Amino acid sequence: MKTKNTPQYGCSNLRGKVVEAQGAKTTSVMRTLVRTVFIASMLLILLKNAYAQHLAIEPTNSTTHYKGFMFSARLGPGNLFGYTPYGALFGYKIGKWAPFGGIQYLKGSFTDIHSGTRYDYQTGQIVNYKDVSKYSAGVYMPFTGVKYFMIEKQDVKAYLISIIAKPFVSGKIVEDGVKNEDFEEDIKNISLWGFQNGFGSEYFISNNFSFGAEFGIRFFLFKQKHTEDDYPVYDPNTGETLNTTRTYEHKVNVSWTYTTFSVNYYF
Repeated sequence: MKTKNTPQYGCSNLRGKVVEAQGAKTTSVMRTLVRTVFIASMLLILLKNAYAQHLAIEPTNSTTHYKGFMFSARLGPGNLFGYTPYGALFGYKIGKWAPFGGIQYLKGSFTDIHSGTRYDYQTGQIVNYKDVSKYSAGVYMPFTGVKYFMIEKQDVKAYLISIIAKPFVSGKIVEDGVKNEDFEEDIKNISLWGFQNGFGSEYFISNNFSFGAEFGIRFFLFKQKHTEDDYPVYDPNTGETLNTTRTYEHKVNVSWTYTTFSVNYYF
């Protein structure tokens, strides 16, 4: 008895077709991925160029011999009391040197009001009263300095910086409409100086714009001198009271390190 063989419809051929279909699908996915990456890259380049043209930014080149104006906005989280003494500066860059200057202003005021009833010894009666005391003070601080770009390699520029500042203090106290003349005299006798030395670097995203970081030390010098004339001094040997001159001098020196970040524009 002969066994009838059932025809096999090419299992190997079928597997080959499946593998071929999977390979074609993988190739299609890879082509789509490459096409997507290429299109995305082109879009990024086009957007970057369009943004640079919008800001009129030139491609980055060495700024070693750059000549032009400079503006810098600075913010320092490590400054004394969170206050940035040299928050903005304006200068002119000539080669590796960039002299600059600026001015800062700080002002504060305080008003103290007491009201109610009290006994008036002049009239011998209980009267209503209102005492108003006003205190105000301000500091004008012009400063000047220079940056020296000691190392300039492509987009990164390392520099040294030095600043000198001369603050001027003003203030007054008014109590019930009457100025305190002694306080104003003491204010006039105050002498303030500020100094800063540091180093940092700037990263230029173009010839015009850069981001910077800086570290250094600041010095604050305070001095007040007050002279009091006709100060009475009693001499027990003679029983006489002499009018003398007495001088008071106060000095305070403070120094602290700082960290500053900056946004710089050269034009």
